[in-house]
Amino acid sequence: MNKSHNRGIYTDLITQYIAYKRSLGFKMDDTDERLRRFDRLTIERGENSIGISKELFDAWITIGSIESDYNRCHRICILKGFSIYLQQLGYESYIPKLNKCRSNYIPYIYTKAEINAILHECDKLILKKSNIPSCKFAMPALIRMLYGTGIRVGEAIKLTHRDVDLNTGVLILRECKNGQDRLVPMSLSLREVCKDYIANKQMVGLSVEDDDVFDELLNLTKLIEKYQFKVKKIQVDEKTMDLTIYIRRLSVELGRGDQLAEKMSDLADMLPVIRKKRGKLDMSQYMEDGNYSFKETE
Repeated sequence: MNKSHNRGIYTDLITQYIAYKRSLGFKMDDTDERLRRFDRLTIERGENSIGISKELFDAWITIGSIESDYNRCHRICILKGFSIYLQQLGYESYIPKLNKCRSNYIPYIYTKAEINAILHECDKLILKKSNIPSCKFAMPALIRMLYGTGIRVGEAIKLTHRDVDLNTGVLILRECKNGQDRLVPMSLSLREVCKDYIANKQMVGLSVEDDDVFDELLNLTKLIEKYQFKVKKIQVDEKTMDLTIYIRRLSVELGRGDQLAEKMSDLADMLPVIRKKRGKLDMSQYMEDGNYSFKETE
């Protein structure tokens, strides 16, 4: 399974647009990633003149059909902003009229009994060796931190050890909305959980300096959330520590978790092509040219 890494006609303009918006104080990491995907779409379509047509915009709308309505609307708004920028530069570019993005997400409120059951299952995860999968190692502390503070999963994963002040009982969430840091208080019981977690990390030789509080596998959760993958199961091989995720009828082998961001970006590009198929996608080794092995099964 291959993807093109050629330069598209919008490559330089996207770089200029991202730099311009960042100079105004906007966070543009997600926008940059999505516009690079749009650039690859123009390469696949053989676009050779600058200026987004309605046909090209519609093609962008149709990809990623497995994503949520809100995520799709957000992706369309990103391209609309870039199209407006092109018009400002003097190019003729299509700008659609869009309704306000509305999320169809309905939050689920756990009962006290359900929370206790989740914590009980977390506590059953056993450390068998020093290179334990980070999900087993970090999950009891992570779940309690989410429950005890109300912070988002992505915010927890971004925490470094210097962001967790156990003396004052405060978490520092860096660069939240409008680029501002946010302080979140911890209860005394949560502080004790964090102290135990740090002590266990030291016991097995894991760093507790400026590294992330939670480890590599939890970054997978963040990437799954970013790309809106509808993952049925995450599996960790007890012997090799290799990761496998299951999406619909596909199994995607991710290896030991190295270069996850690059692999998940490639997966987002490939899913529209293979999403209705059954089979195994081998991404255990990151391929710069995107030439991953896919075996379709009946």
